[in-house]
Amino acid sequence: MCTGSSPTTLPLPVTTVKDVSLDIALNPPLLTTILPSNTPSLVAVIGASHSAILVLRNLCNLAGSTHSDLRIKWFTRHPLRYAEERDGWIFRDNTGLKGEVAVWAKANLEENKLPSSPVAKYLQKVATTAERETTDYLTHLQACTHVVQAIGYYRNEIPELKVNGSPIRGLQHNAETGGFVDAQGAVIRGLYGAGIAWPERTVDPEGNVEYAVGLAKFMRFLKCVVPSWIG
Repeated sequence: MCTGSSPTTLPLPVTTVKDVSLDIALNPPLLTTILPSNTPSLVAVIGASHSAILVLRNLCNLAGSTHSDLRIKWFTRHPLRYAEERDGWIFRDNTGLKGEVAVWAKANLEENKLPSSPVAKYLQKVATTAERETTDYLTHLQACTHVVQAIGYYRNEIPELKVNGSPIRGLQHNAETGGFVDAQGAVIRGLYGAGIAWPERTVDPEGNVEYAVGLAKFMRFLKCVVPSWIG
């Protein structure tokens, strides 16, 4: 099963703001058509993950080119987190910022960079916490026209599955083998999961648990486990 995942959204205390799906916000050509280029707009971006920073970069690029009246409010609960090279492994390999996104974030969004960064003309950072965010949303979202929630993904609903005509209850995924068991722990032969809905569970040398998300990681996992599926 490669059933996929969809962007997570949570209820917000302000209902006048227009939701822009994360999938659209990550696609610059689509994002260009969603946001007006001839009237002012204020877009709230919630989150500090890789996808959130990609959205911020897309919006800042628009604000500096075709959408001169575009402004951004960025809500984040924590400082930016980066993947770090260690001795033979990568700390925060699946959760930290990497590549061009990390370079852009370090140059523009860090506390000591943002005030003098070119994006400061368009972007305001709103540092919040889990306890304070509802109050911050009430304070800041009233003025926003659009909002993008970049706060993660949830597994898509899977179809009803049966074995010999009997529905499977309590389906549980083994994130080390890709296989499944039912509520009683019985192995469901011939059923396996892959992709973002069913990623590999990894533990780094410091004991941190992550799930390996990314096309290359999905393929690497499959190369490791598929021989046991067909053996």
